Amino acid sequence: MVLVNIGKRLAHLLLIIWLTLSLIFLALVFMRGNPISLYTDPRLDAEHRAALERNYGYDQNPATQYFVYLRNMFTGELGDSFLFKRPVAEVVPARLISSVGLGLCAYACAAVFAVLLLLGLDRQRNKLLRRICEGIHMLTLSVPSFVVATLLMALLGVRLRWLPISGSHSLFASDLGFFGNLADLAYHSVLPVLSLALPFTGQLTAYLQEQLQALERAPFVISARGRGISERRIFWNHKMRVLLPAVVQLGGIYLPTVAMGTLIVESIFGWAGMGQLLFDAVVSRDYPLLLGGSLGTIVFVVTGYELADYLRASLAGQEQTF
Repeated sequence: MVLVNIGKRLAHLLLIIWLTLSLIFLALVFMRGNPISLYTDPRLDAEHRAALERNYGYDQNPATQYFVYLRNMFTGELGDSFLFKRPVAEVVPARLISSVGLGLCAYACAAVFAVLLLLGLDRQRNKLLRRICEGIHMLTLSVPSFVVATLLMALLGVRLRWLPISGSHSLFASDLGFFGNLADLAYHSVLPVLSLALPFTGQLTAYLQEQLQALERAPFVISARGRGISERRIFWNHKMRVLLPAVVQLGGIYLPTVAMGTLIVESIFGWAGMGQLLFDAVVSRDYPLLLGGSLGTIVFVVTGYELADYLRASLAGQEQTF
């Protein structure tokens, strides 16, 4: 049974990847112009230009290009980037890891902030704390990430000078050793992570708050209160255990943002991630880089979502058994 489920998930994963890659190919077919003309000297003769088009496969009909495109995508033959003059397979992984690390840290921070807000909103006796948490919740719901990024940069980076406002490493970070380099990376990632985490905190808090209100009428909560169990213990041992699968699944839904980072946030802080890379690929019409970056993003997002869905089902099954 386990093998059957794994086979179904693998087939579903491949189907989504194929459909997405096919849509990308169709979009590229309808884009005007030949990218070869952007990266060759106008004085190049027709024979050499035709040789370049033949080398990159732009001299073939769309049907042939499509099958060659699928073969290259599934075998990892991504070609060379026009923009970076390097194989796409060398450019994409570092950028993908950078955005994924940034996004995962942002989601983890958002989950922690959401739980802290829920604890504050649940304090019926402390009205001041509850009102403060309600105000923070409304701000995180209404303020977009680029506004948060600008405010954090102006306050913590420019005025107070507590944190760096550009780049992911210091100038001489390579001389700091492994742990020093890691600490320098963490130091530079504070502002981008907060810029991504705070807006999502409001969304996550709103969802979890609605689920918590529904759990107030759950039999196991009423029974726990009847046995004299404290509200704090009910929150952590009963309610949060039920909500954990939902938090995991929301992490899977958040994966597109995790993989892409946020283009505006990456641009504001000069963070070299997938969002900035794909934007440069589109602007420069670097088709091999665009396809390779899209493939890496798709594989990560779909695989991560399937994994998150599997973990959610496993945690929900354990909770029902419990």
